[in-house]
Amino acid sequence: MNSKIVFGVGCGLLLLIGVLWYASLGYGKVSPDTYQVAKAICGACMEKSDKRITKVRELLDDDGAEIEISAKERGWLENMLAMAKDGRWDLAAREARQLMKEQVRSK
Repeated sequence: MNSKIVFGVGCGLLLLIGVLWYASLGYGKVSPDTYQVAKAICGACMEKSDKRITKVRELLDDDGAEIEISAKERGWLENMLAMAKDGRWDLAAREARQLMKEQVRSK
């Protein structure tokens, strides 16, 4: 068998394994506060409400707010907020719903 073919097949298999592994990561278990913020983001996106998105952003930025959100979770939520601010309402809502759906699955 030609060594270039073997190399190509090997690289293809490694790429496929990497893609499948990455796709399986998802959000995983998050804090109850993260779930509630994702729920608020989803609702704001469904209404396409800049005002509600701004309120959620203010909540995340408020150092005095007593919410327990890890740095990784905060990054996910901020990414969703950025999508909404850019007018990508459907994508932001889809990500928020996916995060919430994974919480139901992980129980």
